[in-house]
Amino acid sequence: MSDGKQYTAGIIGCGRMANLHAEAYTIVPDTQVVAAADIDPDKLDLFCERWSVPQRYRSYEEMLAQADLDIVSVVTLDNLHGPATIAAAEAGARGVFCEKPMAFDLEEADRMIAACDRAGAKLVVDHSMRFEKNFIEVKAMIERGDIGNLRTIRANMLSTDQRDPGSWHSQYVTAGGGELMHNGTHLTDLIRFYAGDPEWVFATVERGNKAVTIEDLGAGLFRMDSGCLFFFESGGRRRYGTFEILIEGDEGRLAIQHGARN
Repeated sequence: MSDGKQYTAGIIGCGRMANLHAEAYTIVPDTQVVAAADIDPDKLDLFCERWSVPQRYRSYEEMLAQADLDIVSVVTLDNLHGPATIAAAEAGARGVFCEKPMAFDLEEADRMIAACDRAGAKLVVDHSMRFEKNFIEVKAMIERGDIGNLRTIRANMLSTDQRDPGSWHSQYVTAGGGELMHNGTHLTDLIRFYAGDPEWVFATVERGNKAVTIEDLGAGLFRMDSGCLFFFESGGRRRYGTFEILIEGDEGRLAIQHGARN
């Protein structure tokens, strides 16, 4: 922030990620979290006490109607990202910071963008990797031609198919999908950062664990407008977890391994 104004922020949803948003707001000297909303009163009270948030609401609709907010963080279950973002824009927020995945489908994403455009609100989705130092340096290496002309990117984000059926992460109605939706959005956004936008895609999803309604496996092939081919696999029914990217040029290769669990 550079205009000297103190910006007020409200947070919708008081789970684990809300604490990361609250911590980030404390680091920025011109922002202050003044309101929070959650349907769970215990989570709400614990969060507000931890971060000294003065205004507490049991619904985001109530918070948006009563609190004076410049910025709204949407940190809800995935199925509420769209409705909460649209409501925040329509309530007059100048900026909306929405957790990923942005939306369940393209139509919902378009509605979110249109609502923010109508209201003059800035919309940011938490695809954070393109702002991290190491990933920015990889982009600089590609653009400098350190590996020659970009040819192929192979990436995987692997995890187990053994999930708790009682968790909201395990059901399509609340999560919108499995690893492909939950963390695969980081992967696909990062590849767009490096190789441009897709021209076409062939892809598949498979569901084998009948106790949950999300996919076990997502895999596919993109052709990017840079001419690069991008192969990916997410989920994959492994007994370990990885986040790995191999970027191949005609003169060299770059390998990324981020947060692997093995």
